[in-house]
Amino acid sequence: MAVPQEKEILRLLLGFVSGEVDGDSVEDSLQARCVETVRDGLWLVHRAFLGAQTPEAKGYADDVLDIVEWDSARLRHYRAR
Repeated sequence: MAVPQEKEILRLLLGFVSGEVDGDSVEDSLQARCVETVRDGLWLVHRAFLGAQTPEAKGYADDVLDIVEWDSARLRHYRAR
């Protein structure tokens, strides 16, 4: 994936799971559904974190993981890599 698209996709994903898109709050149930959906594909976020091409993309992936990762030991493991 091209660097600008990788960064933008991860930034958008962060907006969905954090409940804010461009500074506007989104409906709580929508945020909850987004978090559930991302958790269903959590391995993809871990892969994006490990393979990020820029510090910004890695930061966005890390912020997403802060919100959706329920296993703190696994998160520490990935961050230590």
